[in-house]
Amino acid sequence: ATKSVTTTVEFIPLDQGCRPPPPSPQTHSRNNSNSTMAASNGIEAAAQKLLSPNGAEFDVTLLDQVVAAAYNPIDPNRAVANKALMALQDTPDIWTKADAILERAQNPQSRFFGLQVLDDAIRT
Repeated sequence: ATKSVTTTVEFIPLDQGCRPPPPSPQTHSRNNSNSTMAASNGIEAAAQKLLSPNGAEFDVTLLDQVVAAAYNPIDPNRAVANKALMALQDTPDIWTKADAILERAQNPQSRFFGLQVLDDAIRT
């Protein structure tokens, strides 16, 4: 007599295997949500400052902070930062800031952003 054995294998995506489990709703305190909101407002304020053509020198350090938030997979402000970068990239005169970004950015992703800006300017 032959026995049939059925085995079920569950695959876990690689990116889920490296992440800590999400916090349970009970672990969120009121202070934590307030600090997240404050950080979100900080990213939004930084984005507005980067987008406003006030004639002042472009703040590359601020761009580094927004880019860091956009590229950090666990940053709660990632979506806001990404939206800000897309809006900044759509600004018609952003190409004039590319040299400052490439020269003064500390974050490699910020430099890549500057290169993307130049690439877009060359293609149009």
